[in-house]
Amino acid sequence: MKLEIEESEKQKVALKKETREIEREKVKLAAEVGGKEESLIRLAQIGLLDEDLIRLRTFLETSIEVKTNNSVEVRDEFFVALGSYKDIKGLNQEKETYIREVRELTQEKSLITD
Repeated sequence: MKLEIEESEKQKVALKKETREIEREKVKLAAEVGGKEESLIRLAQIGLLDEDLIRLRTFLETSIEVKTNNSVEVRDEFFVALGSYKDIKGLNQEKETYIREVRELTQEKSLITD
């Protein structure tokens, strides 16, 4: 009987310890979730929708597959590319310049081959 009581006390102590660990993990996860929620709210305020985030994730996942699963390299290249422009306007101007150059080269090619 005494052994059963001692075993019961040991289990009680172990359960209290486990409960404290679970409570700490719960607080930690709540803080993480709260931070993620704040990030999502901020992105929504900027104008990014869930669909935009899904498109971005899909783009990055596809890029990672092409780069033989090197996610760190793709992430770094992605942010370097974004950092090359002060804003979206700069990116769009670069795109328009590229499109114009392709059109000019296509016209030159057609003149040469005709």
